[in-house]
Amino acid sequence: MTNNKENNDMSPDVIKQFVEVQKLKIQNETKELFIREKEIASNEKLALKSMELEAELLKNRPHDMRKNITRLAYIFCAILLIILLFICWLIHSQNKDFAVQFLDKASYVVTAAISFYFGRKSKSQKKDKETSNNSVEQID
Repeated sequence: MTNNKENNDMSPDVIKQFVEVQKLKIQNETKELFIREKEIASNEKLALKSMELEAELLKNRPHDMRKNITRLAYIFCAILLIILLFICWLIHSQNKDFAVQFLDKASYVVTAAISFYFGRKSKSQKKDKETSNNSVEQID
Protein backbone atom coordinates (compact mmCIF):
# COMPACT_ATOMS: atom_id res chain seq x y z
CA MET A 1 0.00 0.00 0.00
CA THR A 2 2.69 2.45 0.83
CA ASN A 3 4.35 1.64 -2.45
CA ASN A 4 1.15 2.42 -4.29
CA LYS A 5 0.84 5.79 -2.49
CA GLU A 6 4.34 6.77 -3.50
CA ASN A 7 3.56 5.97 -7.11
CA ASN A 8 0.46 8.15 -6.97
CA ASP A 9 2.47 11.05 -5.57
CA MET A 10 5.00 10.73 -8.39
CA SER A 11 2.56 11.11 -11.25
CA PRO A 12 3.92 12.53 -14.53
CA ASP A 13 2.08 15.83 -14.03
CA VAL A 14 3.71 16.40 -10.66
CA ILE A 15 7.10 15.55 -12.09
CA LYS A 16 6.57 17.96 -14.99
CA GLN A 17 5.52 20.71 -12.60
CA PHE A 18 8.54 20.01 -10.43
CA VAL A 19 10.85 20.16 -13.45
CA GLU A 20 9.23 23.43 -14.62
CA VAL A 21 9.66 24.95 -11.16
CA GLN A 22 13.30 23.89 -11.12
CA LYS A 23 13.83 25.40 -14.59
CA LEU A 24 12.31 28.68 -13.39
CA LYS A 25 14.52 28.64 -10.31
CA ILE A 26 17.60 28.08 -12.45
CA GLN A 27 16.55 30.89 -14.80
CA ASN A 28 16.04 33.21 -11.83
CA GLU A 29 19.41 32.28 -10.41
CA THR A 30 21.14 32.96 -13.72
CA LYS A 31 19.38 36.32 -13.97
CA GLU A 32 20.43 37.12 -10.40
CA LEU A 33 24.02 36.16 -11.21
CA PHE A 34 23.95 38.33 -14.32
CA ILE A 35 22.59 41.26 -12.29
CA ARG A 36 25.21 40.63 -9.62
CA GLU A 37 27.98 40.65 -12.26
CA LYS A 38 26.68 43.98 -13.57
CA GLU A 39 26.60 45.34 -10.02
CA ILE A 40 30.17 44.20 -9.39
CA ALA A 41 31.33 45.78 -12.65
CA SER A 42 29.55 49.00 -11.74
CA ASN A 43 31.13 49.01 -8.28
CA GLU A 44 34.52 48.40 -9.86
CA LYS A 45 34.10 51.38 -12.19
CA LEU A 46 32.96 53.52 -9.29
CA ALA A 47 35.93 52.45 -7.16
CA LEU A 48 38.40 53.14 -9.98
CA LYS A 49 36.91 56.59 -10.59
CA SER A 50 37.02 57.31 -6.87
CA MET A 51 40.68 56.27 -6.70
CA GLU A 52 41.51 58.47 -9.71
CA LEU A 53 39.84 61.47 -8.11
CA GLU A 54 41.56 60.84 -4.79
CA ALA A 55 44.93 60.55 -6.55
CA GLU A 56 44.26 63.84 -8.33
CA LEU A 57 43.32 65.50 -5.04
CA LEU A 58 46.48 64.21 -3.38
CA LYS A 59 48.54 65.38 -6.33
CA ASN A 60 47.05 68.89 -6.09
CA ARG A 61 47.19 69.02 -2.30
CA PRO A 62 50.55 70.86 -1.97
CA HIS A 63 49.39 73.48 -4.46
CA ASP A 64 46.11 73.94 -2.59
CA MET A 65 47.99 74.15 0.73
CA ARG A 66 50.19 76.92 -0.67
CA LYS A 67 47.06 78.72 -1.83
CA ASN A 68 45.58 78.51 1.66
CA ILE A 69 48.78 79.72 3.31
CA THR A 70 49.02 82.60 0.83
CA ARG A 71 45.42 83.61 1.49
CA LEU A 72 46.02 83.54 5.25
CA ALA A 73 49.15 85.65 4.79
CA TYR A 74 47.19 88.21 2.73
CA ILE A 75 44.50 88.39 5.39
CA PHE A 76 47.08 88.71 8.18
CA CYS A 77 48.91 91.49 6.28
CA ALA A 78 45.64 93.32 5.60
CA ILE A 79 44.66 93.21 9.29
CA LEU A 80 48.13 94.34 10.32
CA LEU A 81 48.01 97.19 7.82
CA ILE A 82 44.60 98.29 9.11
CA ILE A 83 45.87 98.25 12.70
CA LEU A 84 48.99 100.23 11.74
CA LEU A 85 46.89 102.78 9.85
CA PHE A 86 44.59 103.05 12.86
CA ILE A 87 47.57 103.68 15.18
CA CYS A 88 49.01 106.26 12.78
CA TRP A 89 45.63 107.99 12.65
CA LEU A 90 45.46 108.02 16.48
CA ILE A 91 48.94 109.53 16.73
CA HIS A 92 48.15 112.06 14.01
CA SER A 93 44.90 113.11 15.69
CA GLN A 94 46.67 113.79 19.03
CA ASN A 95 45.22 110.69 20.77
CA LYS A 96 48.57 109.33 21.89
CA ASP A 97 47.21 108.11 25.24
CA PHE A 98 44.55 106.04 23.53
CA ALA A 99 47.15 104.74 21.05
CA VAL A 100 49.38 103.61 23.93
CA GLN A 101 46.43 101.92 25.68
CA PHE A 102 45.41 100.27 22.42
CA LEU A 103 48.93 98.97 21.81
CA ASP A 104 49.12 97.75 25.42
CA LYS A 105 45.87 95.78 25.17
CA ALA A 106 46.65 94.53 21.64
CA SER A 107 50.07 93.27 22.75
CA TYR A 108 48.40 91.52 25.70
CA VAL A 109 45.90 89.80 23.37
CA VAL A 110 48.58 88.80 20.86
CA THR A 111 50.84 87.44 23.62
CA ALA A 112 47.96 85.47 25.13
CA ALA A 113 46.99 84.02 21.73
CA ILE A 114 50.57 82.98 20.96
CA SER A 115 50.96 81.44 24.43
CA PHE A 116 47.70 79.54 24.04
CA TYR A 117 48.73 78.23 20.62
CA PHE A 118 52.16 77.03 21.69
CA GLY A 119 50.80 75.67 24.98
CA ARG A 120 48.28 73.51 23.15
CA LYS A 121 50.88 72.45 20.63
CA SER A 122 53.34 71.31 23.30
CA LYS A 123 50.56 69.59 25.26
CA SER A 124 49.48 67.62 22.18
CA GLN A 125 53.10 66.67 21.50
CA LYS A 126 53.46 65.41 25.06
CA LYS A 127 50.30 63.32 24.66
CA ASP A 128 51.62 61.89 21.39
CA LYS A 129 54.91 60.96 23.07
CA GLU A 130 53.07 59.37 26.01
CA THR A 131 50.84 57.32 23.73
CA SER A 132 53.81 56.19 21.64
CA ASN A 133 55.71 55.27 24.82
CA ASN A 134 52.68 53.38 26.16
CA SER A 135 52.25 51.50 22.90
CA VAL A 136 55.93 50.51 22.99
CA GLU A 137 55.62 49.34 26.59
CA GLN A 138 52.53 47.28 25.76
CA ILE A 139 54.31 45.50 22.94
CA ASP A 140 57.08 44.31 25.28
